[in-house]
Amino acid sequence: MRPNNESSSTEVNSKEEKIKRIRDIIFLILVTSLIGWSDQILDIMGKMETFKIYRGDFYFLNSATNSIYKFDRKLNFIAKIGKKGEGPGEIICCLYSFGFLDDKIYLLSANKVFFFSLNGKFIREVKNPLCKIFLKNGKGIEYSGKNTGKEIIFKVILINRQKNMQKELFSQRYRITPGYKYEAIEPVFQVKYSRNSRQIYISDPLDGKVLIFSENGKRKGEIKITSPEKIKVDRRFRRAFMEKLMQNPYMKNKEFAKQFLKQLHFSKYFPNFHSIYLDKETDCLYVKTFSRRKDKVLFKKYSEDGKFTEGYFFEDKKINILDAQLFTVFNNNNYYYLYEDENGNYLIHQKRLTDK
Repeated sequence: MRPNNESSSTEVNSKEEKIKRIRDIIFLILVTSLIGWSDQILDIMGKMETFKIYRGDFYFLNSATNSIYKFDRKLNFIAKIGKKGEGPGEIICCLYSFGFLDDKIYLLSANKVFFFSLNGKFIREVKNPLCKIFLKNGKGIEYSGKNTGKEIIFKVILINRQKNMQKELFSQRYRITPGYKYEAIEPVFQVKYSRNSRQIYISDPLDGKVLIFSENGKRKGEIKITSPEKIKVDRRFRRAFMEKLMQNPYMKNKEFAKQFLKQLHFSKYFPNFHSIYLDKETDCLYVKTFSRRKDKVLFKKYSEDGKFTEGYFFEDKKINILDAQLFTVFNNNNYYYLYEDENGNYLIHQKRLTDK
């Protein structure tokens, strides 16, 4: 009986293909281990306002649809949480923020807070919430920034369980340069809360401090963050800032753009630092400075009690320069930022802290 040469040839080709695939996979693993996670495209539609990471999953806020889009750690879509409407669990006013509480996600609009399961099942809603951060002890944190045209006023208030103001934790006033209404480089005041250490962190770039409080409002300490010399606002920053600003739809109106730019002031120097980020897996705090090495910016790492541990220079050249603090996350010793490319795609940039 003559051998079946076609069958034998097919088996050989099949084995060779399998070996080639295995080699390709090994090659990709080696490359990935050497260069890290390359930027990954998100399969997502609409305009993203901010994002957060919770228990390894990614959550993206789209205020146009009043929804949160949930993805797993491999960036596979899992669920859409919330939607526009007037029924139970539906949202009329635009969402502006969200957070997590005891394995639930809460969405904040102007007049309500909506609670959902992590997979998007509606639980309840509360009218007229008085706080933006819910603490583990049942209290809450309310914070607000107001531009009066002459100054920017930022306040942080501790709310008790009866939804009454218990204590003003922080108040700061930033005077706008006379003759102008807007500052191109406003100090970014922020509030972070760790459910593990039960500590509240409040950033004050004007005085170069991060204040640390217990969740009962007791002052526990502060982190001093100042540079030996003030850092000048350079042409590179001004150019990048203006390019992003002019992409705003309102700036397409020439008369509006002309009037706005007349009222916009560029400071000569940057504030003491840019913004703060809390890694809620490790309870370490990261401070973004204005110190740079070309396309990389210096982040300073602090322990939960405010001790400096190390500095890292990470690339941030593609991020939205106007609201960089909304698109940056530290999670489980990883640095992430979200950005939009020239084709309107959203991508996630990631680096391990070991990849300086």
